[in-house]
Amino acid sequence: MASKIALVGILNILTLLHLFSEILPLHASKLNPNSCSVIERDALLKFKEDLDDSAGRLVSWVGDDCCKEWLGVECNQETGKVTKLDLRNPSDPFVVDLLTFQSSQLRGNLNPSLLELKSLEYLDLSLNNFENTPIPDFIGSLHSLTYLNLSLSSFVGLIPPNLGNLSNLVFLDLHAFILEFNNVFPIPNIWVSDLNWISQLPSLQYLNLGYVNLSLASDTWLHEVNKLPNSLHELHLPSCHLQNLPISLPVVNFSSIHVINLRDNNLTSSSIPQWLFSLCNLQTLVLSFNQISGELNDFVGGLSKCKNISLEVLRLSFNQLSGEIPNTLGNLKNLKHLALKNNFFSGSIPEPIEDLSNLEILVLSANKLNGTVPEFIGRLNKLVFMYLEDNYWEGVISDSHFLQLKNLKEFVFSSGNNPMVFNVSKDWVPPFSLQLLNISNCQMGSISNSKFPSWLQTQKDLVFLRLQNVGISDQIPDWFWELTPQLQVLDLSHNKLQGKLPKSLVFPIPRFSQVDLSFNQFDGPIPLWQGLSFLSLRNNLFSGPIPENIGQGLLGVGMNVLDLSWNSLNGSIPSSLTEMLNLKVVSISNNQLSGNIPPWENNLQQLLAIDLSGNNLLGSIPISLCSQLSLQILSFSNNNLTGKIPPCLGILSSSLRLIDMSRNHLEGEIPEEITSLSELRSLNLSWNQLTGKIPNQIERLEDLQTLDLSNNHLSGPIPAIISFMPLLNQLNLSNNDLSGQIPAINQLKPFNDPSIYEGNPKLCGPPLKISCSKSTKNDNGYGPKWFLWLSVVVGCLVVVGLLTACGGLIIKSSWRNAYFQFVDESKERISTSFNSMPLVLKGKKYWERL
Repeated sequence: MASKIALVGILNILTLLHLFSEILPLHASKLNPNSCSVIERDALLKFKEDLDDSAGRLVSWVGDDCCKEWLGVECNQETGKVTKLDLRNPSDPFVVDLLTFQSSQLRGNLNPSLLELKSLEYLDLSLNNFENTPIPDFIGSLHSLTYLNLSLSSFVGLIPPNLGNLSNLVFLDLHAFILEFNNVFPIPNIWVSDLNWISQLPSLQYLNLGYVNLSLASDTWLHEVNKLPNSLHELHLPSCHLQNLPISLPVVNFSSIHVINLRDNNLTSSSIPQWLFSLCNLQTLVLSFNQISGELNDFVGGLSKCKNISLEVLRLSFNQLSGEIPNTLGNLKNLKHLALKNNFFSGSIPEPIEDLSNLEILVLSANKLNGTVPEFIGRLNKLVFMYLEDNYWEGVISDSHFLQLKNLKEFVFSSGNNPMVFNVSKDWVPPFSLQLLNISNCQMGSISNSKFPSWLQTQKDLVFLRLQNVGISDQIPDWFWELTPQLQVLDLSHNKLQGKLPKSLVFPIPRFSQVDLSFNQFDGPIPLWQGLSFLSLRNNLFSGPIPENIGQGLLGVGMNVLDLSWNSLNGSIPSSLTEMLNLKVVSISNNQLSGNIPPWENNLQQLLAIDLSGNNLLGSIPISLCSQLSLQILSFSNNNLTGKIPPCLGILSSSLRLIDMSRNHLEGEIPEEITSLSELRSLNLSWNQLTGKIPNQIERLEDLQTLDLSNNHLSGPIPAIISFMPLLNQLNLSNNDLSGQIPAINQLKPFNDPSIYEGNPKLCGPPLKISCSKSTKNDNGYGPKWFLWLSVVVGCLVVVGLLTACGGLIIKSSWRNAYFQFVDESKERISTSFNSMPLVLKGKKYWERL
């Protein structure tokens, strides 16, 4: 009996323990108000399940209490309710490298389990990658939110208007700049149907819809914003496709606003809007990259009527403002940042600028300013960034212009047509330590004594140095090369620098460091420098062979652009050149190289341009070039190449834009496959030994602008369609064995020059003076009725094509000059895109100065 009672007692105890284990979690928040509830914990775990967290950022989300040590989760200390969820990517994309940034991004879907967080006030999911999905509708039901940041997280589609239900919202950031490092100015792919919902957010203080397409609200955006009560402090609408900028408002409700950013919207206005004049609390105004015209006087004069002018930042760059910089600008005593780049301001820098004692950033670049640079600039002792380039300065820049600029970090200066001298004393010790120095198109020192500036020896923090076309005639001193460990950009091009370069140097950032020493008088062997993405030694006196290991290891791992053209290099092209897997442009033209072109067995997926012209290369064109599927420019002219043109070049139909194989010893027929190169703009096969006919399918080259087949042994008729190709504007078929009647010439085309056809004794008809006999009139297979029909049908296309071509790259009076200019400009555009990359990737703040 006793054993039965004991058994029953044990069972009762176990039952009570089971019930207790079930009940305890449900009342955990009552027993311990600082711990989160099971419901909220489970909601967060469901939210985590739908995320791809490859970086393990949420590895701490374990255990029962989400209020303790769960990354990004904060709770109310009294109730234990989750109030904050901060999952912003800790990596800054403008500081760390691309792979580091991407690897730390959260991906996946947003689970609506967040609706269980009834007290959630703060939600930040910015800088992640939700892979082109729309912002979920359930976000508009998180009614306790006061802070919402979904910026830079790859959301697309319509922004849900039910965000207007978040009546407690104080901060809203949906900034949608696309973080693609090969796309500097992305197209917004997220939009609104209207902005009516904005006016339903009565507590809103901060609004950022940057890069959201607001074109459907372009006519009403300002009126909707103006419906907000006087709580709005910051309004950020850059790159939103807004085009309408009302000149006036009956009443301005947001008079307490501190920041207005309407940058890059194509806003058109004949003047700066009058409603801005009354915003006496305004601290930052950004209207850069628009189409605002008029003068600055009225705006500055209007602000001057405020008792206390708060304006600290005025950015009006890249507009159409004109007139002189007003003297009243000196009334803006709090001004720290003045940017007027790329306008039409004229005259000199007014003296009242000296009164802007708080000025830190001064950007007056690319205007029509003239006269001397005033010495009072040197007394603006808080100045950090000074950009004065691309104006028409005259006179002398001396020590006095920098007298008190101890905080200066970046100085950019150049002058237009006027002679400008940058002449400081020999023993000058600058008060500053620069990070960026960019001086071009002026004279450093006297013409008779233009030495390498010795004061650079004091600049230990330099990252960017450009002294371009400044008349330096000297050798680079040994102490200068000690600066290279921190230099990312070095440009000493277009001077008279002499001597030999160090055999080996190491630059700091392998994928971005750039060196341009072109157009000087350096001699000796090509140096082997590590860590470069861009190297131009063009137009110097370098000699000897290209180093065999130039493309191996750290020497070539990050190289994008290599230009060794116009030197006296000899020997063969090293095969290691084809091992530079990141190479985009290679030019070793106009040297004395010999031997065969090495096989390009490696598929350099980014290779855009190869220029080996002007050498003594032998052998045939490697078929392996056909595997370079991104190739746009292929120039092998002025060599001793033999064999046939590879038909496989037709594989490059989606990329190849220029082919120049002129002045070689190529033979055989023009491959029919070349006519499949739909993107081809220029084809030069002149001065070879080509035979056969001009391919009949040549009309498939609809984008062709220049065609030179002269000085070969081509025979047969000229395809009639040539004179009707829409964009073709340069043609040379001279000195061949072509026969028959020259096709009827469309008078809108520049093909009525006899020199185009001379040296073909079997050709007849205008513009040649040789008349055609009846037996030769139809040698090309087309009769006069066909020409009449074709003229009517294609005539309109020709007009349109000519208008398009007039905006093209190669309309010049001379075919030869046009062609070579096209080659150089194409390479220059590609090179320049890489040359500006540090400002894009590392210099987000650079764009914030304009």
